[in-house]
Amino acid sequence: MSRLALPALTALALLAAPANAGPRILATGDSMIQIVDVKLEKKLKKLQPVSFRSDARVGSGISKSPWVRWSRRQARKHRPRATVAFIGANDGYNMGPGARCCGDGWVKKYRSRVLKMMRAWSRRGTGAVYWLTLPAPRPAAFQRIYAAVNRAIRGAVRRSGKHVHLIDTWEVFTPKGRFRRTMRWQGKRVVVRQSDGIHLSWTGAAIAAGLVKKAMRKDGVVERRR
Repeated sequence: MSRLALPALTALALLAAPANAGPRILATGDSMIQIVDVKLEKKLKKLQPVSFRSDARVGSGISKSPWVRWSRRQARKHRPRATVAFIGANDGYNMGPGARCCGDGWVKKYRSRVLKMMRAWSRRGTGAVYWLTLPAPRPAAFQRIYAAVNRAIRGAVRRSGKHVHLIDTWEVFTPKGRFRRTMRWQGKRVVVRQSDGIHLSWTGAAIAAGLVKKAMRKDGVVERRR
């Protein structure tokens, strides 16, 4: 082997070597997690190094997609110290007999799937889960669905252990279920929803990411850089 090849091999070895990148964080869900994941990664990395992974599955839904299987695969692959989930904007599909949207039977079955996802990501309590509720939508056709999704999420969190945490964006952005495109935040009126009346704007996503970061700091998942 020539001497000229040695520096290149050394560089490749350094790149391949595992680095102490801090806690592994997984941000996942449907299109709702997009932008929130970008803002959250930036906020967390200002506190300390983290190994951040985003897995947004646009157009998916817990009532129509194999999210239980996906969550188990994600847990095995990433072994996250914390998982942030924001999903439900595309739900409302019937889930078999006695589980038509959006009655009690549907909420119960949806809750069961959410519980299985939470258990997968938490990996027997070794990982934390931060689940964001859906803020109320502007389109009337989605209001009943989102309320049912949130009922299921809240029920699943109550049935989970201390490693699962609720981030209540419904109450922050749409108190009492009233849609707001703008709201006052830290003394300023800001636009928090996109024009579709469903997704969070860049500012709204930053607010949601801030709520997650605050919860993670409280739980000791991340700490301020010394």
